[in-house]
Amino acid sequence: MQFFTTKSLITSLLILVSFSGVFCQTHEVKSYTEDGYSYQMVEGDPTQTRIYKLTNGLTVYLSVYRDKPQIFTLIPVRAGSKNDPHDNTGLAHYLEHMVFKGTSRIGAKDFAKEKVLLDSIEHLYNQYRKLKDVAQRKAVYKKIDAVSLEASKLCYANEYDKLLSVLGASGTNAFTSNEVTAYMNSIPSNQLEKWLKIEAERFGEFVPRLFHTELEAVYEEKNMSLDEDGDKVQETLDASLYKKHPYGTQTTIGTVEHLKNPSITEIKKFFYTYYVPNNIAICLAGDLDPAKTIKLIDQTFGKLSSKPVPVFKVPVEEPITKPIVKKVVGPEEESITLGFRLPGFGTKEARLARLMDQMLQNSQAGLIDLNLNQKQLVLEASTSLDVNKDYSTHVFQGSPKKGQTLDEVRKLLFAQIDSIKKGKFEDWLIPSIVNNLKISELRRYDNNQGRAFTQLNAFIMNAEWADIWKETDLLSKITKKEIMDFANQYYCNGYVEVQKLTGKDPNVHKVEKPVITPIVLNKTESSEFYKKINGIPSPPIEPQFLDFKKDLTVQDWKPGIEILYKKNTATPLFQLTYLIEMGSNHNTKLSMAARLLDLSGAKGLSAEQFKKELFKLGTDISVFPGADQTYVTVSGLRENFDASVKLLESLMNEPKVDPSALKGLAANVLKERENQLLDKRAILYGGLASYAKYGTLSPARNVIKNKDLSQLSSDELFGFTKKLTSYAHKILYYGPAEISDLTQKLNTLHSVPPNLVQIPAPIQFKELETDSNRVYWTDYDMVQTELYFMSKSVNYDPTLVVDASLYNEYMGGNMSSVVFQELRESKALAYSADGSYRMASELNKPNYITSYIGCQSDKLPEAMTSMLSIMNDLPVVENSFNLSKESILSGLRSERTTKSAILFAYLRARKLGLDQDIRARIFAELPTQTMDNLKSFHAKLIQNKKYHLALIGKRDKINFDALKKFGPVKELKVEELFGY
Repeated sequence: MQFFTTKSLITSLLILVSFSGVFCQTHEVKSYTEDGYSYQMVEGDPTQTRIYKLTNGLTVYLSVYRDKPQIFTLIPVRAGSKNDPHDNTGLAHYLEHMVFKGTSRIGAKDFAKEKVLLDSIEHLYNQYRKLKDVAQRKAVYKKIDAVSLEASKLCYANEYDKLLSVLGASGTNAFTSNEVTAYMNSIPSNQLEKWLKIEAERFGEFVPRLFHTELEAVYEEKNMSLDEDGDKVQETLDASLYKKHPYGTQTTIGTVEHLKNPSITEIKKFFYTYYVPNNIAICLAGDLDPAKTIKLIDQTFGKLSSKPVPVFKVPVEEPITKPIVKKVVGPEEESITLGFRLPGFGTKEARLARLMDQMLQNSQAGLIDLNLNQKQLVLEASTSLDVNKDYSTHVFQGSPKKGQTLDEVRKLLFAQIDSIKKGKFEDWLIPSIVNNLKISELRRYDNNQGRAFTQLNAFIMNAEWADIWKETDLLSKITKKEIMDFANQYYCNGYVEVQKLTGKDPNVHKVEKPVITPIVLNKTESSEFYKKINGIPSPPIEPQFLDFKKDLTVQDWKPGIEILYKKNTATPLFQLTYLIEMGSNHNTKLSMAARLLDLSGAKGLSAEQFKKELFKLGTDISVFPGADQTYVTVSGLRENFDASVKLLESLMNEPKVDPSALKGLAANVLKERENQLLDKRAILYGGLASYAKYGTLSPARNVIKNKDLSQLSSDELFGFTKKLTSYAHKILYYGPAEISDLTQKLNTLHSVPPNLVQIPAPIQFKELETDSNRVYWTDYDMVQTELYFMSKSVNYDPTLVVDASLYNEYMGGNMSSVVFQELRESKALAYSADGSYRMASELNKPNYITSYIGCQSDKLPEAMTSMLSIMNDLPVVENSFNLSKESILSGLRSERTTKSAILFAYLRARKLGLDQDIRARIFAELPTQTMDNLKSFHAKLIQNKKYHLALIGKRDKINFDALKKFGPVKELKVEELFGY
């Protein structure tokens, strides 16, 4: 993950009266002291963040937001891949993985004996990385493997994850980018003390436990990146833009050569150099008491010792004086990427680039939005701004239409830049963008995660908190001349162009699989630290489940139309949705109709004028046909509700489109389909899995034929969209209006016929019976092989929900689950693996047993055997079972369904024939569940079932003998998967 400015949600051209006080603040910094702790706050900060600095240099950001009894946590370290030694690239990222492995107390069984073996492994790796002879390297690695096996007997694998599961944490993860390594969790608010004790322990000591199996997981991650054309384009772009700076000279995951020759010694050195409190922050947002929280942080992290951190010396890049053109070849579709190198975070140039990025694309009225995408002059075009500490990169991307060259796409992209250079943009564009950025910030801070990530960004970039809130004010002072001068100075010939071509990559690399003996996991025991932490009492949190009779309002509006209403008490924003129980299964042409509508104007307004009008109102409109439902949604500001809904109604009932738009759309859809046949994700999940589930009559094949696209007419397509609200539908509203006001407005704004039209019958897709094992596979040029197993089970039954929830948590709920532990932690067979029992989303539909593995091709036989063994022979680990129960219960106690999610939760329940929140049933029945219940569920519904396997991989790398032992193998060409 890298820091970048995201496309903001455009919400208004006007400064709202309700926000004017916030927008006009001076952002003065004020200091306070409470209970002996000093902190700063910034006037006008909507997050009311407190910034503390402990005596050991630790920075703490605390923001109170009581939407639910949870706290989102981030611990960023100012050390990313740019800090890697040049001869040990990938080190920061690999360290990120290892910080999850415990300490001399977390996960320790007999650390004194284990440490002797860990020191031996470190010594062996130092010896191993110096060897060149293949036979000698294999001999040393065999010793590493043998000692690692013995060391694994002296620890408890993944105990950190078990500790967090017991707390009821969710989203446990980490990421490494150029500038930062960061660790995240969402925890129940009553578990803060335990969480701090755990985190202070692991940030205070590094133990290279289970090193070689985790290294294999990083190998898999590297192989995954080698399969991604987008990753190769990005790496090529960075390497060409940054000849001296680590942004380009090294990658976050590291080189294949360095991954093959790791140094535990260097990793330990990196940890004790950078993982010190004066180089770390704690960012917390949620249901917390700041005074009590800072004391707990001081009692835990405050004990860590600080020390000087090396100052990063920024390499000075030479100017790029002429275009640098590179080519990347891979199996996916062609595209062009342009990159301009700019000054880094906090500079005026970075600020100007942010504004220019919005002027070019803001999803509504940017120059690229209107001039390229809206007019369909390219298949797709976009921009993104990657702002790092030392330099920024402004990226332009374009995908060509059928018959269009990359050179033509480049010229069209530069034409939009030239428009800014020449001042060919409307004067209202800059101030409008600035005001909408301010409002979008307030929307972003309506959740804990948005607040915490803003804190993280400020810390990593060494930004004063006050400067964060001054940023958009500074943007508002930028003049038209300044943005023109900036564009003319920086967006000339000093750029890098990466041409992504379709073909066979001549430079395929792979991290080879070493021989690994499965390690011992010691699942039945736990450390003294684990027991001590679990022995700390926590204040109780009582669960709150939805009461559909109280938490939302459901009332009939007109015959066949009901309103689902929930008031928004937090912001002046509304979202109104017409939900029609009809989708592409009822009419394959709906998706084309919706796309044509997006290219249309209405009621005397051209398509461009219509988009600008939406932009001026701060309104978004979307029409999305799913498989069996269509969502017609309008969202925006309370003050503009009437005007917004009028625009929606006019678009639905009086669309206006350029005659050439449909012809261009049909041509682009043909090109998109060509590209889809080159996209491995679309092939596996969109086509292959659908074929394995349904056979030849599948949703992926239920589309308008290519030959019929040119026969479509706008009158025919608009006939479908005009008719949408003539069917029975639901009206979902989340916003600040009272329901009485809403219904009154709808009476005027939303016209429906007195007699609603009957919804046509959908096409029925019959799921194949999985009464025998079968393999469906597609050839694709890739390093890895991906496998997706599925087995049809019984129809949805609410009495199975408790067992299914427990089974899923036990098998694949987190990093301490059975599938993850067995396939990744013990055997290092896959970076990603999952197994679950998926409940159907509606009555009279079947549940499914599913599992997934992404692995190196040479691991396929062992990975298949291991996965099927786990699915058929349930591993019985009482400790893990109890952990799974407590994890679910802890999560349910602090979990809350709020805001517009209440409306959709109610609809999901109705679709399943439920009149109550199913989570209440899980919470009530789960405590009495035993391992015998789980074994009974497994024996009845999962054990020894047959599977259809969807597999994608490279022909000459797949072990077909292993596949044939599993079942009959059928190769499917990509053209057979989709009904074009």
